[in-house]
Amino acid sequence: MVRVVLSFFLFFLYFSNIQFVFLPDKIRTRLIVGVIGFVYYVFNFGGRDFYQIRKIAMFLTPLALWMALSIVVNTDSQTWFLQFVILQILFAFGAAMIIHIGNLNDYSKVLWFFLCYVVIQELVSFASYQIPAITSLIHRFQAREFDDNSILWRNRAMGLGEFKLFGGGVFVAIGILSMTMLYKFKKLRIEFYIPLLLFSLLSGLFVARTSLTGIFALLLLLFPLRKNWYKLLWGAGLGVVFLALLQYQERSFGSQGIDTDYAFELFDKYRDTGKVQSNSFDVTKEMWQVLPTDLSTWFIGDAKYEDARGGYYMHTDVGYLRVIFYGGIVGLFFYILYSCKLARRTYVLSGKDKMLTQFLIMYVTFMLIWMWKGHYDVNCVLFFFLFSMILQKAPITKVVK
Repeated sequence: MVRVVLSFFLFFLYFSNIQFVFLPDKIRTRLIVGVIGFVYYVFNFGGRDFYQIRKIAMFLTPLALWMALSIVVNTDSQTWFLQFVILQILFAFGAAMIIHIGNLNDYSKVLWFFLCYVVIQELVSFASYQIPAITSLIHRFQAREFDDNSILWRNRAMGLGEFKLFGGGVFVAIGILSMTMLYKFKKLRIEFYIPLLLFSLLSGLFVARTSLTGIFALLLLLFPLRKNWYKLLWGAGLGVVFLALLQYQERSFGSQGIDTDYAFELFDKYRDTGKVQSNSFDVTKEMWQVLPTDLSTWFIGDAKYEDARGGYYMHTDVGYLRVIFYGGIVGLFFYILYSCKLARRTYVLSGKDKMLTQFLIMYVTFMLIWMWKGHYDVNCVLFFFLFSMILQKAPITKVVK
């Protein structure tokens, strides 16, 4: 039990990626866990994990070489993607250490970890949104990224570390996907699944509307359709309950003076105009108009990820375009290929397991959808399923010195 608790604590730090007030900006908890993981394996353990990490390095090689070529060709360039490649290796060591410490040799245990992580973060973000004292407490140890008067603090719920804005919405969707997989394969009872699902959908609206992509995970419950047609009616009923809860929550928060403009913008505008629209969606459409203007940028990129002030290069936050502006279409291809190779390697090691296969297909699909809106590295999620399969197939033994 102690090992499981320690493993989850490291897991929480890993994905929260907290920037403590007493540490430099670049030193965050995922990097710290990654360095500890590297030392952990170098000095204590051998076995096939190093082989798999070498495989990850091989998957990264085409991306690294192409991005390096972009940096050389563009004299006024940035090294963001080369840093990304190095950090991926460190993050892989961190994931391998967490899997070994907790003996997570069953990927359903990893799904439980993700579910628990997301629910805890949802509780923290939802509570801090309503109780300013909790936000003040968080700011005592976590560096601030926004001014107290920023509108983001007034209309968005934020958890610990990176559980906020677009990244927070991504993790809410991962939590919904995890709980749906656990329910479908009878590892989570329906009386727990329904409340958790509704809470994630409701609280996710206050974090980021990216969380609504988690609804697509419910499609997994319909297959095979000839056996599960009745679940269409079940889903329709759940949708009615969700909309009723939205109405109740909006009125309840409004009576307490809590800002709900962002969370319920989609529904308010649909009610007023009959169209599904939002300010965020309109901004994203505008960002999609910011396309490369010359052939060399389309092919090899400008090797820039940020502008001079640390903002988005070319003022676009669209994930696909940010990668294209750095390494061109070829760089985007290698970037997506890297994610697909991680998923395929996990699939092969699982022996083509049905449950894991469905998760991987849905997860990669989610990644492609998320990149339409923004860029947030979620490849490290796949590390945990990869190393869980490795531990299941070949348990690691301590090196006798």
